[in-house]
Amino acid sequence: MNVIEILTKDNAADHDIDPARRVKVHWNIHRGRYSVLQAGRVRVYAREVSLTDARMLVQQAGWRKAIETGVRNVHAFVSGCLDGSPGLRKRVTSVRYSVKAGEFVTYCPVRGVSVVDQHQPFITLTSLKDRPHILI
Repeated sequence: MNVIEILTKDNAADHDIDPARRVKVHWNIHRGRYSVLQAGRVRVYAREVSLTDARMLVQQAGWRKAIETGVRNVHAFVSGCLDGSPGLRKRVTSVRYSVKAGEFVTYCPVRGVSVVDQHQPFITLTSLKDRPHILI
């Protein structure tokens, strides 16, 4: 399986990914990288993935099972189209996935925890010090 630093629209074909179709991305705790899926298969592992027309998805049955059993499972993804230009945009907000809430949230010391809109025009998934970070 290929492991790369940054996945973009330009290098997608090198990893058997059709850049015209959506991908699903989730944090792989065993590899310390993001798993990038297309057509139900993991195509590549990457430290950074930039997506446009991003949707944050939570599979409710998987979430319920994780809460009931206390065992981690993959039930939250970010789905989107690969972006051609890696890197961060000017407006950056860090987003985390809350298993207890079953939603993607952001934290502000003043306002507390806020639920994030599930549809974002642009999103960057990156790993800093081998920890997942979702930036919108």
